[in-house]
Amino acid sequence: MTREDAIHRRNLLIRDLEFQKKVVAGDPEALKIIRDLAHEIVGEPDNWQRAPENFNMTKDNPWGDPSLG
Repeated sequence: MTREDAIHRRNLLIRDLEFQKKVVAGDPEALKIIRDLAHEIVGEPDNWQRAPENFNMTKDNPWGDPSLG
């Protein structure tokens, strides 16, 4: 998964009400997905990079879809 793909997947999941409920309930699988996506987006301490502003979500691209530039 590329960084851009991880950002897009994260953006989709934050709008998914069922997924949000799982995260709030502490579902281990949902929390692992969030941790894994965060790892793909910002990396490890030795190669850390700042998450993009607004996770690439804009007025013209509200889902942060990498195919839309």
